[in-house]
Amino acid sequence: TEKGALLFVVIQRGFETISETLTQIRERPETVDVTIGATTAFSSLWLTPKISAFWKIHPSITVSQVVSDVPGMTGRCDLTIHYGNPQENGVEYRKLFQDHIIALGTTRFAAEHRIARL
Repeated sequence: TEKGALLFVVIQRGFETISETLTQIRERPETVDVTIGATTAFSSLWLTPKISAFWKIHPSITVSQVVSDVPGMTGRCDLTIHYGNPQENGVEYRKLFQDHIIALGTTRFAAEHRIARL
């Protein structure tokens, strides 16, 4: 029928468009220039805003993040940002920040838990 022929042409064009798009996707390599590993807190509070600013200056460089709070789960990364001292020989590292950790509590908490001093 005429309606069937029209539907056939439209569907055929749709499948051709899908096929062409899949070919373009397959031919376009998905490469990442650098992969950075970091903890959840560091990634969300510091790294992600910095990457956004970096992309504005260098839009052609692709950056991927591996976010993990499990030590040693960043093996496929080009560089990592993590807490602690470097443990591996031959690994180049740079100290970015120094944390200062202190204990805080109310006098009521100290009394409830019989804490006289730190």
